[in-house]
Amino acid sequence: MTTPSANPVRYPSGVSTHYKWGPLANFGLPDPNFYQVVEDDFYGLTTADGLWTSYVTGTGAALANVAGDGGQWLFTTSSSGAGTSAIENKVAGFTLPPATYVGTGLTATNWPSKKVFFACRINITTVASTTFVAGLINQSATPSTSPTDGIFLTASSATNMTLQAYSASTQLFSVAIPAATLASYYVNAGWIDLAFEYSRSQDVTAYVGFPLFGWQPASAWTSTTAPPANLGPVAAYRTASATPAWTPTTAALTPALVFAGTAMTAYADFILAAKER
Repeated sequence: MTTPSANPVRYPSGVSTHYKWGPLANFGLPDPNFYQVVEDDFYGLTTADGLWTSYVTGTGAALANVAGDGGQWLFTTSSSGAGTSAIENKVAGFTLPPATYVGTGLTATNWPSKKVFFACRINITTVASTTFVAGLINQSATPSTSPTDGIFLTASSATNMTLQAYSASTQLFSVAIPAATLASYYVNAGWIDLAFEYSRSQDVTAYVGFPLFGWQPASAWTSTTAPPANLGPVAAYRTASATPAWTPTTAALTPALVFAGTAMTAYADFILAAKER
């Protein structure tokens, strides 16, 4: 008698490897087409990586591979006056889910109630003199730290980091990252994880700390008390409390890292952007 094939175990909402307080707690990937995903661990050569376009202004050095655990790319800005060093995905392939369905043509799949995620790990040599943008922004031939559209984390000093959203150069909201978080994790030559989640109700939650990703401490944490503060969300924009209600940009966005300053150096370990289909 022929043995029948076993039915698979079904998890239609996906499976997450993050604890409930983690930045990817609601990211359920197993079906490779359930999400659209851009992810890079920066092991590939910068000159041959097919996902990214790199930009540098002034006398800054070209994006470079450097030795280091986890795969790392080096960003270096101009040594004679302020300049930028940036990467952005070659295609602006992300749109933010609208409150109601308005898709036609190329946006016919842009349904409401879809989750969006962004995450990266960076290391800035001198945080006080560096401005950065990390998130989903409008694609530009000359990326800057003043995007016209998108949702992103940005910092202009060691004590000023915010979660921001823009549409057609108009700021939709700005939420400050707590000073205590910055004092603990946003320091010279220190690795920091940045992430945000755009929920099905258009809430945006920011995560800033280290390490938010990897085996330790999140997946090795065994305390019986509340999880350490750096593992959970640190700031959020809530649609229900918005006055007036915000309308996310309809521009096509690209995941990007943009660093600006004079003789600034920064390292990136990984980047991820994902959206439910």
